[in-house]
Amino acid sequence: MTRISRQFIESVVVGCVEGGCSNNWAWFSGYKPGKPEVTVHMRKEEIEEGIQLGEFEEGDDFTFRVTSQVIRRGVQTILGGETDLPSETVRAYASQWRRVDFDVDSVAADIILQAGIFGRVIFG
Repeated sequence: MTRISRQFIESVVVGCVEGGCSNNWAWFSGYKPGKPEVTVHMRKEEIEEGIQLGEFEEGDDFTFRVTSQVIRRGVQTILGGETDLPSETVRAYASQWRRVDFDVDSVAADIILQAGIFGRVIFG
């Protein structure tokens, strides 16, 4: 199991909220810098499209509380090869994410968030 530091978790949350990639499919509330928690609300148009494509069930809340456990689950899902990300990408992430001082970019942060919430990458 990969050790995931608080700094890494905070970097993922910041990357999602401030980085822009996740803002294509969601908006955030309750964000406080330095806190590894945030609430994610899916954008209405993404919900509607996801329901039409069979990705989501009608009647779901589509609001998610992101905590350190969600980020950890996302990392483990990705590094465990449980997504459709190419193995080269997973290996690259694995080598980079082990660095203590690594800041997660917005694309990687969004992928971690999606894997943590949905168990797979849906958007982007």
